[in-house]
Amino acid sequence: MQALPFLANTRFHPTARYTALLLSMHTTNNASDEVPARDAALAQHLGAYLRGEAPLQSRDAADDEALIEALHDYRTDHQMDGEGLTPDASDRLWRRVAQEAGIEAQPAARIFRLSSARTAMAVAASLLVAGVLAFLLLRPSAPDVLAAAEDTAVTYTADDGTRITLRPHSTLVHLAADAERVRYGLDGEAFFDIPPSDRTVEVDAEDGRVRVLGTSFTVRTWGPSVAVYLVEGRLQFLHTPSGAAREVAPGQRVALTQEGLLSEPEAADPAYYTAWMENELQFEERTAADVIAELEYHHNIRITLPEDVQDETLSGRILLDSVAQSLQDLGLVLGGTFEETDDGHYHFRTS
Repeated sequence: MQALPFLANTRFHPTARYTALLLSMHTTNNASDEVPARDAALAQHLGAYLRGEAPLQSRDAADDEALIEALHDYRTDHQMDGEGLTPDASDRLWRRVAQEAGIEAQPAARIFRLSSARTAMAVAASLLVAGVLAFLLLRPSAPDVLAAAEDTAVTYTADDGTRITLRPHSTLVHLAADAERVRYGLDGEAFFDIPPSDRTVEVDAEDGRVRVLGTSFTVRTWGPSVAVYLVEGRLQFLHTPSGAAREVAPGQRVALTQEGLLSEPEAADPAYYTAWMENELQFEERTAADVIAELEYHHNIRITLPEDVQDETLSGRILLDSVAQSLQDLGLVLGGTFEETDDGHYHFRTS
């Protein structure tokens, strides 16, 4: 029998088993029959073996050992487990076999393709597992939550002495740290008290970032803009997508709108940004809508205020000990009362 170069030394290689199967099933319409009679007889014998009609016995171990062993491996691996073979025409595969065997390819060749519903399901399952693994390995890991405040303020103290007080319903996460800097992420509002150090402290707040060396300041993200107020020291506030930055001096605030506009630093009342740490809300010439927005965030509630009341200008002080206390104080200022119409939803009614 003519030796097949890609089969002779490959006992377990799938190509060897497949080639043996192709050769055993090949029929030719060539009248001269260029396939040697000895090889044709072997092919018929192997085909009968694959169909389970005859035992497999080598006629010439020296010539046929590799092919016979490959067929035996194939049948052991594939036929013994009950998987059938689906017939399918494939001139391209037969031309490969014919080229390696040195015989003329026939366009009417028929092969058996190694496929089944079980094989298709196994491939689909493998692809699914690979996709899940790729998703788990490539997705960014969630940042570590350092502190989360629920209904009351929470203070987090870092190893370097930094103290961060979180307003209720705020979350602080750790984003990065090395010898030169430490970076936090904030959702909500917090007061930062950072002792002097050679390491830069950064705070990410939505699209804004605060950079300081040693200072105290507040950051809030819950309003219509990200706002930073500097109590003492110096800091830089920048819009990370564009790189625009502002240098802020003590007693000044700067804001970043949702549209990415960075305001110029301006003087601000410190009580507006820090009174909540004393568990109260102080306001001087602020609209009722502005005061309501801060109460909604601090207590995690909803308040409905008539439009003709929203624009009223208010000055005063409200205690933040409880929802009932805050709304009672505000009702006295507005000349009315607040009634709970649904769970956590309050409506204002004039007296």
